[in-house]
Amino acid sequence: MERTLEITADGRTYPVHITYKRIRSVYLRVNEDGSLKVSSPWGVSDEQIISFIQSRLDWINAARKKSEKREASTLTGRDGRTAMFMGRAMPVRFEESSKKEMILMDHEIIFHIPAWNPDLAEALFYQKSAAIMAEMVKEKRKQWDRKICLANGIAPPRITIKYMTSRWGSCTPAHHHISLSVRLMHYPEGSMDYVILHEYAHFLQGNHGPDFYAIIDFYMPEWQKYDACLKG
Repeated sequence: MERTLEITADGRTYPVHITYKRIRSVYLRVNEDGSLKVSSPWGVSDEQIISFIQSRLDWINAARKKSEKREASTLTGRDGRTAMFMGRAMPVRFEESSKKEMILMDHEIIFHIPAWNPDLAEALFYQKSAAIMAEMVKEKRKQWDRKICLANGIAPPRITIKYMTSRWGSCTPAHHHISLSVRLMHYPEGSMDYVILHEYAHFLQGNHGPDFYAIIDFYMPEWQKYDACLKG
């Protein structure tokens, strides 16, 4: 069962999406749009949920500020003003055209579309970014295919680039498959390098224990600054 309510606290209104499950405790998450998601056991009253949320307001406000900072780092040009591309804030320009394409210039991004449409602009941004990223990954993977896979008798993986919001990359060693988020194209190139290495390292260590990070440290001693960049 799912339902939505609104609560007001500290002068702000919070939309709250509640899902009732067979669990023992109430869990709270701040969505990217700033709304709240609550997972609750059956039988917990609205008053109890509101009281729980009010007790976590400091955490909620901190999470919202972090989300707003992350959102500023992943602009796609849908606002008609700015897009973040490989760590650079680039001005966006719209030119009316029967074509539907994004042109990446040295100092600006131009959308050629019949009429201004934020959703179409964002779709074109990620379409162009995915194509550019695919070419970059072809080169970047070569050293890890050699140093990590072939050196350890492991078949080089198939790599897929797709839109992901919950993670920057994933690795399925059993299927020799790595997925990378096209949203990495918002960040400096070193962040992409770090995520690629991170996923390749999972072919040698499945968890995130000391041995895993020893591999990361060996190949990229400065990895923590790129990890921090992605975490906002």
